[in-house]
Amino acid sequence: MYSSLGYQPPEGEHDTRVPFTRGLHLLQSGAVDRVLQVGFHLSGNVREPGGPAEPERLYHVSISFDRCKITSVSCGCDNRDLFYCAHVVALSLYRIRHAHQVELRLPISETLSQMNRDQLQKFVQYLISAHHTEVLPTAQRLADEILLLGSEINLVHGAPDPTAGASIEDANCWHLDEEQIQEQVKQLLSNGGYYGASQQLRSMFCKIREMLRMRDSNGARMLILMTEQFLQDPRLALWRQQGAGMTDKCRQLWDELGPEEEVAAGSRHTVFGRALQAGSLHWSDPHLQRILASDCYGPSLTGHVGSDKATFDPQGRPLWLGEPFPTACARVDTLRAHGYPRQALRLAGAIVNTLRLQRRHQLESYKQQKKELLQKGSTCITNTEGWVGHPLDPVGCLCRALLEACRLEEDTLALYSDTGPEKRKVAYQHVQVPGSPGESYLALALEVALLGLGQQRALPEGLYAQDKVVRNEEQLLALLEEVELDERLVQVLRKQAGLLLDGGPFSGFGEVLFRESVPMHTCACYLFTALLPHDPDLAYRLALRAMRLPVLETALPAGDPHPSPLDSVVSNRFPRWFILGHLETRQCELASTMLTAAKGDPKWLHTVLGSIQQNIHSPALLFKLAQDACKTATPASTPPDTTLLGIALELGLQVMRMTLSTMTWRRREMVRWLVSCATEIGPQALMNIMQNWFSLFTPVEAATIVAVTGTTHATLLRLQLDAPRREELWACARALALQCAMKDPQNCALPALTLCEKNHAVHLNEALQ
Repeated sequence: MYSSLGYQPPEGEHDTRVPFTRGLHLLQSGAVDRVLQVGFHLSGNVREPGGPAEPERLYHVSISFDRCKITSVSCGCDNRDLFYCAHVVALSLYRIRHAHQVELRLPISETLSQMNRDQLQKFVQYLISAHHTEVLPTAQRLADEILLLGSEINLVHGAPDPTAGASIEDANCWHLDEEQIQEQVKQLLSNGGYYGASQQLRSMFCKIREMLRMRDSNGARMLILMTEQFLQDPRLALWRQQGAGMTDKCRQLWDELGPEEEVAAGSRHTVFGRALQAGSLHWSDPHLQRILASDCYGPSLTGHVGSDKATFDPQGRPLWLGEPFPTACARVDTLRAHGYPRQALRLAGAIVNTLRLQRRHQLESYKQQKKELLQKGSTCITNTEGWVGHPLDPVGCLCRALLEACRLEEDTLALYSDTGPEKRKVAYQHVQVPGSPGESYLALALEVALLGLGQQRALPEGLYAQDKVVRNEEQLLALLEEVELDERLVQVLRKQAGLLLDGGPFSGFGEVLFRESVPMHTCACYLFTALLPHDPDLAYRLALRAMRLPVLETALPAGDPHPSPLDSVVSNRFPRWFILGHLETRQCELASTMLTAAKGDPKWLHTVLGSIQQNIHSPALLFKLAQDACKTATPASTPPDTTLLGIALELGLQVMRMTLSTMTWRRREMVRWLVSCATEIGPQALMNIMQNWFSLFTPVEAATIVAVTGTTHATLLRLQLDAPRREELWACARALALQCAMKDPQNCALPALTLCEKNHAVHLNEALQ
């Protein structure tokens, strides 16, 4: 299949196995010869070197073209792939690069018209003689028809010439092997459970987008062919009979055709439901047409546009209020996908203007009811259809359209290097928005992404829909991480962060949250990291606000024991929150990021600790935080951070209290780690956990792990205690052991006796020395 040089292929397509790369190498190695162009038909030989035990192979290649498009190809290699083979590529590039070396001839019909009868007879007889086994039956059939006066061939004026090209009225399009596409898609679908097959199908959908962007009619043809094969997939009937759902990989592939949605409110949207709805949309609205037609469209040019809806914001910039935000963004994506980038940008700008005006109205509304909402302490969801994870991906569509306008052009000469182009970091530049001084498309992309990511929205129903929310959020943040923040973008970041904090029920960072709102942990982690070098106070305020997980806060009242001490609360209490474990992990990562950044700053360290203790309810994650904090606090080359070490110990103590009533296989690891952490802090911390053992450990744990580990030779060397302090520690350990023996004599008497005897032996050795 052909490819445009303006296309940015997915990672991995620059491999030497790609036909274009192989064809380029064949050309550069002089493998193309005997090239002849007759009219609009090009032919030549391509020699492919053999391997160590393989002979050289010669392939005859022919290409027909019409008005700068390859309309048919033929190669002796009989390649049956979606791409033009390397030999077709090599011959095509030879014609482009070495045009002066190609023999040119008129179309064969022109040559024949210059021959007399004897020459024509000699030509035909020589042609049949050279290829009698292939053409003799066809030649005899044509001769019979021509000799028959009433035959169809005699009723037609002239004769076909494959080298003359098509007439000006005929449609022309690039060669597309429809049969091969159908066969390839069918085969890939049958292997759809494998990663490679899924990736190839996604590459084909990317190819369709490329073709549509180049306004190539084959894009629609290929999409139809793929859709037909998807609908003929035999697994569909099997899933329907069994009442089983698709696998996630299959659903992601179907999402490329048309976004499928979960069952909601007693109805179900089919895969093509939104496509059918889109068929009823039109582009004839006068206001919409004026937006698309000009960068300078304003009220001074038109007055009113015959609609009751507002058409411009107070600054005179156009708005697009004709439909829901996701549908409007789908229009932008459609324009961009079909090769209308300027129009897509104009509509994107109008949508951003609309979002800003709506946000302003939302903030004004919130100010009027802020006191009431804060007293109530909860809110209802304001967005019934969240934008992140939405089937149409509205935020992603808008961001990609805006970012594309700011992408620096890459040097396409690298495509022709011997080693192939290397993957480069994407670079963006500010491109001014026409008619809006000081505005850039890059800044608008950042603003839109943060607005969408920070939207307060309910978690959708169904595992796949929830997983899509997570994946979409990660994709948007990956886009933002490609953008290098300059001073201009940092100002946008600070402004949007402030608006998110003050956004009330419309923002996931607002003061009051809906119980089942999607948490903001992943977005906050990005914002915290980006803002920290420029505005630490704002970064911490935002991240601390995002630590909340409302569904757990309302379901786990103070003092309520955690049902599963080392796992997330998923199975019995929150059957709808299939991704709760993932969300809690993200919450933990945000907390860890803040703890690491706050190292050396006691004020923020204690503030973050308070937030962790209030918002994180999983002992397993708290223990991980404690371990991470301890590791960060004790680097190998510098003195330890005592404040951070103390926080690590405090988190460890909290885990011990939470899991004391439920014995698990990880308790021994936790207890040993706690003793080690206390040792890093000093003898007083170690003695404190010994003196308060009853609220932290079972008698067996205290007698066999805490008392023993806290008085080993390695521990004593680490603490570097003088004799009085060492005796104080030993006395604390002995008291602990005896208390455990009294509490649980059956299991603790022997360890207590052993510890006391060991202590006596140590004292005796010290006295002898």
